[in-house]
Amino acid sequence: GSVADGRILKGNLRTGMVRTLLPAAAGRSLRGLFFDHRTGLVWAVGSLGSAGHVWAVSSGSGRVVSDTVVPGAGFLNDLVITRRSVWVTDSSVDRLTMLRLTSSGWPTHAMPRFVPLGGQWPASPPNTFNANGIRSLPDGALVLNNSRVGGLWQVDRKTGVARRMMVKGGPPITSGDGLELVGTRLYNVRGAGGADVVVTRMRRREDTWRAEWLETLTDASLDVPSTATAALGSLWVVNARFGVPSPETASFALTRLPQV
Repeated sequence: GSVADGRILKGNLRTGMVRTLLPAAAGRSLRGLFFDHRTGLVWAVGSLGSAGHVWAVSSGSGRVVSDTVVPGAGFLNDLVITRRSVWVTDSSVDRLTMLRLTSSGWPTHAMPRFVPLGGQWPASPPNTFNANGIRSLPDGALVLNNSRVGGLWQVDRKTGVARRMMVKGGPPITSGDGLELVGTRLYNVRGAGGADVVVTRMRRREDTWRAEWLETLTDASLDVPSTATAALGSLWVVNARFGVPSPETASFALTRLPQV
C-alpha cells in the first residue's frame, strides 16, 4: 500500500511480478494492510484528505467492497483482523477503532466503535506519534507497540486497559512500527531509532503476557523498514524509504530476512 498515492500493489514473492490491484487516487494515503484468508479481502487503513478511512478491497478484482469513514480520526496506522472484528490503531488519538464483521468475516457496514486506551498506556502529548503496530494474541488480548516511548503493551480489547509487558533479555525495545506475529514469535519492525527487526518469544502466565528477547535482525538493504509479513518460510520487510526526494518515481523493494 502506498502512503504517497493510495494505490495497492499485488505481487508474487517467487517471481517478483507485481501488478496494481487498487489504482492511485488523489488525496488518498494508505498505511496498514491486512489480508483475511476467509474472504479474500485486503483491509486497508489510512486517509482521504483529512478524513480517516478503513477500506475492504477484493484481492481478486480490486473492487472496493467497503469504505468506512472514521469520525475523529487522527492518524489511522495499523490493523489486525480477529474472528468478528477489525481493530485499528490511531497514532494521534489514544483509542482503538473497532469495526464489526459477520461470523464469516465480511463487513457489516456498521458504524465504528471506539475503545479508549487506559491503564498504563502513556497519554499522548499533542503532535506526537504513539500507538502503531497491533496484533492479536492467542487468548484474545491485543499487543501494541508505541513509536514514542517504545515497549510492548498488552491491551484488553473489551476495556482498553493496557499493561506494559515485561521484556526479558536483550536491549530495551525503543520505538516500533509494524508488528508481525507467527505462533509465539513477535517481530517488532523499527524504521525510526534503528533499521532492524526485534524478535521476541511471547509467553503467558495466567492472564499476563511477557516477552523474551531472542534476536535483532538487520540487513544492509533495510531502508526505513515500516512493516513485515511472514510467508514461504521467511520474513518479508517493507522498506518505506521515508524521506526519499521523489517517492512517486522512486524504486521500492522488500528485504527478505530469516524467520527466526
